[in-house]
Amino acid sequence: DGDAEKAWNYLWQRQHQMDYARWRRRGIPIGSGMAEAACKLIVGARLKGPGMHWRFANGIRVAAIRATDFFTVRPLEWTGIPNIHAVDRAEFPFSDIVATVDAVLSKPGFGILADCAANDKPLVYADRDNFAEYPVLERAIKLHLRHVHIPAASLYAGNLRPSLDALPSAPPPKSLLPLGGDTAAARHILGLARAESDFR
Repeated sequence: DGDAEKAWNYLWQRQHQMDYARWRRRGIPIGSGMAEAACKLIVGARLKGPGMHWRFANGIRVAAIRATDFFTVRPLEWTGIPNIHAVDRAEFPFSDIVATVDAVLSKPGFGILADCAANDKPLVYADRDNFAEYPVLERAIKLHLRHVHIPAASLYAGNLRPSLDALPSAPPPKSLLPLGGDTAAARHILGLARAESDFR
């Protein structure tokens, strides 16, 4: 049956995203029970640039955002703020972290945009000064991702609520990137292997 096979393939390709026992052992919420109503957001590591940081008072503003957990990637870490959780990239592949959250908050970079596109995650993005590729990345964001821009001043003041509130009504991407490169590569390799065995 085609639908059953599609469902199986969908789950098979995403089994690394469903290692719930591993996430539980690490104390990371997996969205069960009341947490399903909560928003989980990853805060990109490049948010802490030279001379740019959240003061503890600004972190308190973030703590006041109810029903939202924020996950940072170490070394970006704010201790003492109960809804900000630091995750060690050595324990969890970054793409797995992106796959488990509801949205991403980051300055644009090629890797984070690729992870957002591959996992269909909306992006709240801030300007990235002194980065020559920023205009190219911003065009890609506007074309391929559901997104909301947050001014850098609002970001570093911890005033995230307006941007987070705007996410649900953000328009869908104008153009979706084709996915399935892994399947195309596997088919190509399989074809080469069959051709090699036929040749022998």
